[in-house]
Amino acid sequence: MIRFIVFCLILVCSFQQIFALPVKQDTCPTKPQNIVAMGGVITCENQATLLIGSSSTPNVVFSWMGPNGASHIGSDWTVDQGGAYMLKVTMMGDSTCFETTFISIPVDTIKPDVSVNLSAPCIDSCVSATMSSFNIATSSFWYFPNGDTLFTEMISVCESGDYKYDLLDKTNGCRSSGSVYVPNCPVFTHNNESSKLRITPMIADHQINIESPNNNVKHLMIYNLLGTLMISTDELSIDVGTLSQGQYFVNAYLDNGQMATGWFMVK
Repeated sequence: MIRFIVFCLILVCSFQQIFALPVKQDTCPTKPQNIVAMGGVITCENQATLLIGSSSTPNVVFSWMGPNGASHIGSDWTVDQGGAYMLKVTMMGDSTCFETTFISIPVDTIKPDVSVNLSAPCIDSCVSATMSSFNIATSSFWYFPNGDTLFTEMISVCESGDYKYDLLDKTNGCRSSGSVYVPNCPVFTHNNESSKLRITPMIADHQINIESPNNNVKHLMIYNLLGTLMISTDELSIDVGTLSQGQYFVNAYLDNGQMATGWFMVK
């Protein structure tokens, strides 16, 4: 039995010697150390960014590979595409000794959302146009038909025409642009702050809405400059499209027994 065990051990050892695989020796005694890849963000304002590669090991060669097969030799590379980039640092004179690292370049070219609202009332024959956005860090620009530029969110427009606008996102330099047409006010008025009656003309519509801030309006009577009664109604939204051009006066009878007055102009 002992002879059999010894025989088996000799056989196994002989088999290992015959079929033993050679051990691969490391041919790179020194590899590049402390590999670092740096880069920025591609935006509407900065449409390219500089990739910077570095290593604490001297006498090395830098090479880059990027999206769509792009490549570059050198430590610095200006790129205009977002995506993943690989930095390879190789020992000079020995292409088998290298280290790699990766960097992702983000892209922020999202334009700011913007909406433009025109105010319904034509106060003193003018309309308010206001830009609004969910973006916080923005700058607003209005361009008037006569060439003037105003840096504000809201403008008061007293002449019809196309008004162009820009909304700049100051974080990435992206702009949202457009234009809005402001029509002539067919009806306009002026409401004094102390007035008991408020007349609100609707933009691009021959209609006025009448209300009293503190009382209910029971009845309305509208006269022309000659004192002729033109409209008598209990309705508070009145179509004045049938009235000719000129100024009209409003007598509003309130539920407290008093009367409030105002005026409007049909253009």
